[in-house]
Amino acid sequence: MRALVATIAAGACAVAGATRVFEQPEAAYEAALADVTLPLSVTGRVTFRPCNGCALVSLPVSPRTIYLVERSEVPLDALVRAAAEAAAAGRADETAIYIYYDVETRRVNRLVLDHLD
Repeated sequence: MRALVATIAAGACAVAGATRVFEQPEAAYEAALADVTLPLSVTGRVTFRPCNGCALVSLPVSPRTIYLVERSEVPLDALVRAAAEAAAAGRADETAIYIYYDVETRRVNRLVLDHLD
């Protein structure tokens, strides 16, 4: 009987020890292209309002920031070009920019341009 109680107690401790709290290292904003000012360089800033009436948010990009158009990784100038083409075609309100940033440093990890069809 003691062996059974010891086994159950050991199992309970193992399960309790397996519980972990995960921190979320990354967060994101979604904005319409029309509401975003893209960075001018790889050390610039992306600026936007997260909602109507919200304060302006400006987050820095870095040489490590990844830029994507749809699912393809591109350099910053290609993302800016694709954004300009979408705006010129009158699709700035239908095109989303997803801004993924590091919660601790508030630096942008990824900028994603997504044409909503």
